[in-house]
Amino acid sequence: MEELSKKIFKYTNIPFVSWLLSPLAILFVGTFLGAKKASFQFYPFLLLYLFLLLIKAMEIAFFKNSSGDLSIPKSIPYIFYSILIILLTLLLVATNWIISALLVLYCFFIILAFYKGVKMEDTEYYLLLQIFFQTFIIGLISYYLQTKFISIQILPYFLPTLFLMIPITLNQQEKLLAAREIKKSYSPYQDLLIEKNNILSMISFIIGIVIIFILFNIQNVLIWKQILFFSVLLIYSFPLTVKQLRNKLRPDLYVANFVCLITVLYSVLLNISI
Repeated sequence: MEELSKKIFKYTNIPFVSWLLSPLAILFVGTFLGAKKASFQFYPFLLLYLFLLLIKAMEIAFFKNSSGDLSIPKSIPYIFYSILIILLTLLLVATNWIISALLVLYCFFIILAFYKGVKMEDTEYYLLLQIFFQTFIIGLISYYLQTKFISIQILPYFLPTLFLMIPITLNQQEKLLAAREIKKSYSPYQDLLIEKNNILSMISFIIGIVIIFILFNIQNVLIWKQILFFSVLLIYSFPLTVKQLRNKLRPDLYVANFVCLITVLYSVLLNISI
């Protein structure tokens, strides 16, 4: 198992791979469940994937700029915004104005969160809004793009994604606070994040996994599928339990890729059509 784990995290330590995979963790539940109801719509899926890929690139760049790890030239944000406008226009043509309006709101949230007059990227408000947009707004949009309608019944199946995505944002915020080193001005939330980030992330991740197994049993997912899911979970978790392997990991990338793998596998194994 140790050799297999080494091969796994060799590739999960690559930032570019993590960036490419990151939108799938948000998209796959809604897309896969929607595709079960209707035929797979590749073009709108591709547009939304590229949109989220660009949003993720912006978020990474803004976090690095905010922490002082990267100085972004003034022209770079305008390049981001120009590409966003193109993608949003294509999505407007491919879908409708409501979908586009929701995505514009998500764009404004990401931009304003890092704006000097707002600066909420290291607050609990950023966590709550980011998880809300990623889990429910993007999840419902990805489902709608496949089916052309929204089913309220799908909402409970986004709950695992909600709890699995929390550690990713917590890790981003914790790294930002650690880079700034301004402990005297920490808020209660930031103090909690600095001191208990690993515990909070673990609790959130465990809740997400427990909800997955509850949904599996509610939907009568076959035992062999549940065993497969649990086996993948154990194999991918193994490097985190061995100190020598854990020291070679980039926790933020590993956790992000882990979440992507779990959400994709969860979506595929679900035995429902809503």
